[in-house]
Amino acid sequence: MLDIQFIRDNPQLVITKSKQKGYDAPVDELLKVDVTRRDLQTKIEVLRQKRNELAASAKGQSPTAENVKLGKTYKQDLTGSENELRSLDDKYVALLQSIPNMPLDDVPVGESEVDNKVAKKIGEPIDYDFVPKNHWEIEVADNLIDKTRAAKVT
Repeated sequence: MLDIQFIRDNPQLVITKSKQKGYDAPVDELLKVDVTRRDLQTKIEVLRQKRNELAASAKGQSPTAENVKLGKTYKQDLTGSENELRSLDDKYVALLQSIPNMPLDDVPVGESEVDNKVAKKIGEPIDYDFVPKNHWEIEVADNLIDKTRAAKVT
């Protein structure tokens, strides 16, 4: 997963590299959600600070009716903002995870497997004079697995 700071600093590069991999990355939407999320986090921290200052000012004394009312207001605002942040975090994480890692600059860009380039070839492919068996055919032939009995169990 790409770092959000990198995406903030290089949105166009991330979009370009994502398109090279065949993805239409929602970078603009992610950045909008990121700004909203950071603003909401700041609001929550300010509310917590005010609530803590109010509690500290009333330490050792009985709170006034005005302080109680103010404390309830902070608590309601804080609860609502935290719930909003939780739902926004889910969307933020989903968007962040939908952005693919970037290919290196030396990786060739292509539409399909046909566009791949052979970097190195060692030896020649083996040309068998028989049809090779796959792994489960060899295991059945050597009695290492029993597919018929296993099929009855499931």
